Amino acid sequence: MNADQVEEILLSAIDEVNDQRMEDDGPEYEPLTGDLSVVISGTDAEMDSLDLITFVTAVEEALKADGADLDLSNFLDLSNDETAETLRDYVLEALA
Repeated sequence: MNADQVEEILLSAIDEVNDQRMEDDGPEYEPLTGDLSVVISGTDAEMDSLDLITFVTAVEEALKADGADLDLSNFLDLSNDETAETLRDYVLEALA
């Protein structure tokens, strides 16, 4: 799996979180940016706990569908500001 494939998985998961936010909050929902700069955990997180669970589950399921069974709980340190970009780097390193 290459960086472009992992990035596509992460962006798709961000879209899934945005879809869930729209469903839950209606017209007042605030979408996440559609890039890897989204802060997914830490004090500056742009995702709440439900968003994070949705995001991580979507990423793990997509990775598994592509033949990469990876548990992302090792990556998540909720005290650190982590972005989708740092998650991409983690996934690529773990799969190397």
